[in-house]
Amino acid sequence: MDHRPIFLSGLVFLLLTLSSIVLLGGNFIPAVILASALFAGVLIYCLRPSVDQVCLVLLAVAVVLEPPAANPYYDHTPITEILGALFFNSIKKISGIPLPFNIYEMISFLCAGAILVNFRLRKNPVNIVTIIVAASIPLVAVFSILVGQLKGNQLGLAITQIRSFPILPTWVILGFYLARKRENLFHILNIVKWGSLFKAVYAILFFSISMGGTLGDQEYLIDHMSSYILGLAMVIVAAEVVFDRRAEIHKILINMIFFFIYLIPFIINDRRTAMLGLVFIVLSFPALIEKNLLKKLLVPLLMILPFVIMTIVGVVGFAFVSNSAGAQLIRSYISAAPEQNLSYRSIENFNLFQGVRQSPILGQGFGSKYPIYMELPDISHAFELFDAIPHNHVFYIWVFAGPIGIGGLSLVTLIPLISAVRLSGHSSHGIIPIIGFVTFSALVLWLVYVFFDMGLLAIRPMTMTAILIGATFALYRNYVQTGRGGLRTKLFFKL
Repeated sequence: MDHRPIFLSGLVFLLLTLSSIVLLGGNFIPAVILASALFAGVLIYCLRPSVDQVCLVLLAVAVVLEPPAANPYYDHTPITEILGALFFNSIKKISGIPLPFNIYEMISFLCAGAILVNFRLRKNPVNIVTIIVAASIPLVAVFSILVGQLKGNQLGLAITQIRSFPILPTWVILGFYLARKRENLFHILNIVKWGSLFKAVYAILFFSISMGGTLGDQEYLIDHMSSYILGLAMVIVAAEVVFDRRAEIHKILINMIFFFIYLIPFIINDRRTAMLGLVFIVLSFPALIEKNLLKKLLVPLLMILPFVIMTIVGVVGFAFVSNSAGAQLIRSYISAAPEQNLSYRSIENFNLFQGVRQSPILGQGFGSKYPIYMELPDISHAFELFDAIPHNHVFYIWVFAGPIGIGGLSLVTLIPLISAVRLSGHSSHGIIPIIGFVTFSALVLWLVYVFFDMGLLAIRPMTMTAILIGATFALYRNYVQTGRGGLRTKLFFKL
């Protein structure tokens, strides 16, 4: 392959950027976009990557990089944030045309569009249930925007409020497409595992060296959504050990090491939303695996249980006799000081619930701010749209889209959850039950974020959840409904 066009396009990229800084007084965004397009075009022409490879690279971007808006590491700017700006910062407009999406979303849309029109899908078409589930939230958004326009709401604000919704159907389609090749399923899991390992090691080193082993006044270490990613990675390495009955001892040891490397920054990051999701997953675990496997795991689990209890008792005891930073962190989970006043979230949820009562049938439509019955603290310095986009996105979609919005959210969660549960109880070993359990876990983690922390606008968790939903639908149809899975019962719907 001739590499000269690649180097030439890189040189053009540099010249365009430098010339724009000189001629436009530092306004180099148009030149960067132009040069990036040229560079990407030549690169694609020379390397000719498949849609599969592009999708997997985008997944790696979602796992490893962080958007600057997430403010990872506070004052420290890691390379992952610098690169994340290229993919996740919105393009406000090009040539005067408003464009509320970012590069990551636009490439995702192009890949999904190419797949939908690609002739290869005629042999394995995207079925009606997959399309309904994928499109439920965007259809709800369109309906609520129309309701809002009839009420005189602002269209620009409405688009801002639902701007990340299209990511969900896009990546469900991409996941469904990728699952046609079994090796892609392993690629998806490995990308999350190795990308999270990089993220965890970087966080541990930064915490130990640059921060001196303490958070100080900082609320978190990395960013909120990185806890979702690390939690999902822990689930993957655990599922590979539990569900693969032929796993060799060295693989079990490696996965255990990975698990504890993920766990350290997960705990330091102190995101109780993700921790709550993991608790739900652990409690659900016995009901999700095949009976014979559960019986085999019962004895080792009972053997481990006393050591787990002793460890918990020891950690709690240490927390109450030591004044170290680690002990203070542990105490914050066990005996948090009671709040003297209503928290911001409590006031926010009260206002949202009153908004539901105000427009109980159709909702108030996107493009407006939710009603304020109890005054909120002004946090506009940190988040300008605090009174238009709340944290609780169950109430959020209920206020703006009414019962139809809740129905759409239920569709996109309940059917994938049922399918994932059926796959995780699959009688075979290997990738099928692993994908089922990981998808169930991803959905649970994401739903907790939806309820507590703006999950419907979180591009990275939505990407990982949606790609697993699509893969689960493809596996469910191929291995369960066809009878190859050995399951004796069927769901009430067909995929």
